[in-house]
Amino acid sequence: MRTLSRVELYKNPDNVNSETTDKDEEKAEILSQFFSSVFTKEPVGLSPQLQPRTILHIMQKLEITEDDIEKKLKKLKPNKSPGLDNLNPTFLKKYSTKYIETSPDYI
Repeated sequence: MRTLSRVELYKNPDNVNSETTDKDEEKAEILSQFFSSVFTKEPVGLSPQLQPRTILHIMQKLEITEDDIEKKLKKLKPNKSPGLDNLNPTFLKKYSTKYIETSPDYI
């Protein structure tokens, strides 16, 4: 059985000899001050403009067939977690043919 242990923080984190606190409100304030001190504050206004770049290599047209997709779906490992589409690999593997047929036409 796990038990939660209380964490005490120094009231002055720069001084290890300062008093400690176990009060949640004081700990929250100490942590808030610390984290706000380590983040960069960006100036308000327009973002910097990037210089134009020369394109060195043009990507060829990518052609993906239904067969390509079906092969990839069948190779999925069922014990992996779902991807960005939140679809379980087992589901995709089992219904790969139906999934390909009903997918939006972006190929």
